Amino acid sequence: MIPIKSLDLPTDIDVTKISCGGNHTVILLSTGRVLGCGDNSLGQLCSDDQAKQIIGWKEICSGYNVIDVTCCWDSTTIVTADGKVYSRGSGLKGELGLGSSNLENKSNFELVMDCSKYAGYRVYSSFQNCILVLDKKEDNGSIVYAWGNNTKCQINEPKSRRLASPIVMYETFEMRVANVVMGKDFNLLMTPQGKIIHVNGKTPEDFTKDFETRWKFAKELEVKSMWSSIHIRDKSDPNKIHSYGNNIHGQVFDQSQLSPSECIANFTTGSEHGILVSKDRDHNDHELYQLSCWGWGEHGNCGSVQDHEEKQWVNDKHNVTSPLNPVAKAISRPMVYGGCATTWIVSNDPLAIL
Repeated sequence: MIPIKSLDLPTDIDVTKISCGGNHTVILLSTGRVLGCGDNSLGQLCSDDQAKQIIGWKEICSGYNVIDVTCCWDSTTIVTADGKVYSRGSGLKGELGLGSSNLENKSNFELVMDCSKYAGYRVYSSFQNCILVLDKKEDNGSIVYAWGNNTKCQINEPKSRRLASPIVMYETFEMRVANVVMGKDFNLLMTPQGKIIHVNGKTPEDFTKDFETRWKFAKELEVKSMWSSIHIRDKSDPNKIHSYGNNIHGQVFDQSQLSPSECIANFTTGSEHGILVSKDRDHNDHELYQLSCWGWGEHGNCGSVQDHEEKQWVNDKHNVTSPLNPVAKAISRPMVYGGCATTWIVSNDPLAIL
């Protein structure tokens, strides 16, 4: 229930991205290498038939110069520097993108698309969907491809059980798609200016009601999503998070739990929990950054509550529905990533465990 050190890197190597599947995690390094750990029973990580689980970090993309990576529940997708997209693992809803006759690929990374003619490429995913954003050279727009589960029309209409090969979901002209926000049953496309330009699928009802009047024309938005909720931070009011959707386990951010002197530096989300980085604005620049979690903490991903008598790294399930819960402090601003009931902290300094 307390953070434990998982990996030490040399000072000249940075973590570029962390992505998580149902029970596996991958780390993209600034060198283009990818490390993986966790469940490998469906070939999500590597081809070692003897390794149903990868204990500790193992390089999984030897021979590839990787610039982006993402995970669905049982699969891993990578993008290489020469513009090729590969996937491996299992994707019964088509999330491998390899066609209906190839829903499982345990042996190696197999080519999904060659995107080398485009100016840039980024890949995103959720539970059973992948989205690939390709930046066009000719008009500074983007083409958005998608594949996987389409039962809630999160890719296109009409709904379908699966779309096993990439199809064009959206296209822009003279404007880039800079980010994709993906829930289990919906996705939102964002511009570089932080504007929502496209919404697909079944979004939370309260968000749908508010979207036209409150968010459709707004800019400078920072938007994150859990599987079943959407969380918006408006840069014009940067110390407030607007949450929409499922709150069965406290996923909706409770603004009243944020101290008036606490300034939000960054936040992100996992499958059904949130992670907040904040700093006390009433103190000087040497004040530590505080890391807090909220939401569904059934698997220990929201940490031990402050008044809990015994704090250990083994989950005793005392914090299933978590309030905004401080878990650690850091001297320099850390990067945070949320997985499927996991919380990942990348820090240049040792953490002070709370």
